[in-house]
Amino acid sequence: MILYFGKTLNRIARLLSVGHGGQILVSLVSAELLQDHLPEGVKLQDLGEKRLKDLVRPERVFQVLAPDLPLQFPALKTLETLPNNLPEQLTSFIGREKEIEEVKGLLSKTRLLTILGAGGVGKTRLSLAIGAEMVGELKDGVWLVELAPLTDPGLLARTIAQVLSLKEESDRPAQATLIDHLKTRELLLIIDNCEHLVEVVARLSHELLKSTSKLKILATSREALQVAGEISWRVPSLSLPDITGVEQQKYEQLAEYEAIRLFEERARAVQPDFSLNPGNIGAVARVCYRLDGIPLALELAPARMRVLGVEQIATKLDDRFRLLTGGNKVGLPRQQTLRAAIDWSYDLLSLKERLLWQRLTVFSGVWSLEAAEAICGSDPVEEYEVLDLLSQLVEKSVVIAEKSERNSSVYRMLETLREYGWEILNKAGEKEELQSRHAHYFLSLAESLGQKEGNYQEEEDRTLGRMYSNIRWAMEWAIEKQNSNLALRIGAALGYFWDTKGLTSEGFELLSKALKLSVEKLETEERGRTLYWAAKITQHMNRHTESWELAEESLSVFRVLGNKLGIVSALQNFGLIAFYSGNNAESASYFQECLLLARDIGDKHLLGLSNYMLGAVALQQKDLILARTYFEEAQSIFSEIKDLIGVSGSISGQGLIALMRKDYTIARPYFEDSIQIKIRIGVNKDLPAEYNNLGNTLIGLGEYGIALDYFKESFTLLKETQSKLQLCECLVGIIRLLLRQSRASNYSKTSFFDTASLCGIVSSTLAAAGASLNQPDKDYYEEVIAEARAGQSEEVFNTAFNSGRNMKIEEVLTYVNELFQTNDFGN
Repeated sequence: MILYFGKTLNRIARLLSVGHGGQILVSLVSAELLQDHLPEGVKLQDLGEKRLKDLVRPERVFQVLAPDLPLQFPALKTLETLPNNLPEQLTSFIGREKEIEEVKGLLSKTRLLTILGAGGVGKTRLSLAIGAEMVGELKDGVWLVELAPLTDPGLLARTIAQVLSLKEESDRPAQATLIDHLKTRELLLIIDNCEHLVEVVARLSHELLKSTSKLKILATSREALQVAGEISWRVPSLSLPDITGVEQQKYEQLAEYEAIRLFEERARAVQPDFSLNPGNIGAVARVCYRLDGIPLALELAPARMRVLGVEQIATKLDDRFRLLTGGNKVGLPRQQTLRAAIDWSYDLLSLKERLLWQRLTVFSGVWSLEAAEAICGSDPVEEYEVLDLLSQLVEKSVVIAEKSERNSSVYRMLETLREYGWEILNKAGEKEELQSRHAHYFLSLAESLGQKEGNYQEEEDRTLGRMYSNIRWAMEWAIEKQNSNLALRIGAALGYFWDTKGLTSEGFELLSKALKLSVEKLETEERGRTLYWAAKITQHMNRHTESWELAEESLSVFRVLGNKLGIVSALQNFGLIAFYSGNNAESASYFQECLLLARDIGDKHLLGLSNYMLGAVALQQKDLILARTYFEEAQSIFSEIKDLIGVSGSISGQGLIALMRKDYTIARPYFEDSIQIKIRIGVNKDLPAEYNNLGNTLIGLGEYGIALDYFKESFTLLKETQSKLQLCECLVGIIRLLLRQSRASNYSKTSFFDTASLCGIVSSTLAAAGASLNQPDKDYYEEVIAEARAGQSEEVFNTAFNSGRNMKIEEVLTYVNELFQTNDFGN
């Protein structure tokens, strides 16, 4: 008898879920069976490998082509094409079909649902399965926020914002930015492992739901959040047979229980030839029953099948439970059951395996083999033994191995197992020494990966991002222990990362704490570099006075040390502050001094940056010939040292010169090249400015529709970053498009009112930010405001202009969205 459950029906269901009405899809196995038996005129089109929900490996999908069938369909609704960050699962998801439907039904009645259960009961995996089911039903997707590595409650809103790729706004808390982003979005937030942050998660969830209309939150926790409107739902154990009289139950009936199916699946990973049969299913059923159907326990037990048979496992597990519960087998609490399962698994390990488990709990998030060897390899576990021991812990389901970029492996531990090991580590008295080794290892890693300005390396940047949770924890530990030198060195190493990733608030907060530790203000290179980055980061936060003071302090330190490289860097901070404050002459003076010093010490990056900034100043002063000379020199230097960020900026500067000359055909390829470089290396913070420049170029070429697409792209990014200067540049381009529309419709009053309102928004936003438009946006703004004034009476213009000036940023974003929907912008 063939049982059609598990993989067979699951694969069929997943294929059905990704297709469209009238579309026939088949898997690779079916395609190979059908290939030689297709009717005449029928073909199979290879659509490639696709990630289907809850299937471990991607499935190669084929579409049936036949004369009477439609040929064209939208893209398949696979996980690659839908907005989400759900991780690829390395093992299959067993059962829970009824629970998934039940939770989805509850989510249709509430906006906040908390999945409750003890550690290891499967809350996370169930929530991911529900998210995968719903990802195609929500316009803005499903997003997972993992809280297990987070120790600071103050970083909650910022952590969620980072998951949603929101950039920090200089003068607003992360919560306000998050609320603005979610206000009209239709999405599901899965907030996982809330138990150690219940109060702060509850407060933030309440604020988010109160301030939005379409957001849904699915939380997992060991206790309810206690928020009004919340529905709590407790995860049941996997379905289990009644242990009484199990031998009399039919094999086919037992094989359909979820716990038994999960045990069989995981046992096959250990013993590929293992299969359920009438001879072993009774023992498997007893194991599943004694483990209370808890998924984590059912992951651990089969790992012992390398050395024990199923009957032996059942016997030893019975003994262990009897020992832990004093013989009482009735009403066993789920947490105690899980503890017993973990104790049992722990006791079966060798002494060195146990010791490594304890020591690995010092990591936050993921770690590498090299980190485990360096930090955990000390007597009696030698460094050379860590690889084998770690492999054994992976095999026994204590540690999870994951593939990272470039197919290298990283490791992590389920939080329940990490807490178990951390408790033992504390009792063993090793915690302080391990944390010290952890902090110094990740200091070394941060200093080796933390890149100097102008030396962007893609692989190093990815590795630093992957290990950032550990590095941040190392810095927090150093601050807690008041280790000034260690904290300053980590902060200095992370400066470039914080700056390029837009993590300004988080970076400045940690840098400030580190600087406060050095009460005596010793003149060290670490302190000088930390002050430099604090000054640079506060520039981006529009805190120019504070930035100037920090720059002065860093300059003072570097001068005492005689560090010429540091002196030039500090002087460049002064030049940048002056530039962003609109003091072009002062800025040029600083960068001229930097140019001479950089030449003297032979630092190519600082030389290129000085040329670039002098080009930017000349551009502001409309000296286009001088600006071009500086930008070309900067590009040449940056190309020589392979500084792609510098190359991109220099190319963009030359595009701006062409734009000011209205040489639109020449300007376009400059901006397109600059955009492609930035996209390639993942430096997105300057993309809105590039999109605005390209949009203005396309207006000059009469390609209004494409220009609008770029302004929409810019506006979408700016709704998240809310950079006021770049927002104004985007609005200037939108005003230009509205005026083209007005000309096409004989200057409609509505469009003129909108342009005047937008002019008012630009005026007040620039004033609030204390900033001025860059060239050529300043020229365009003067042109459009003159044309808007000329197109209507002074009274009407002033009314509309003042209406825009009085708008709050939230109103501005809503207003521009409405303009996109109600205007064709001259198309």
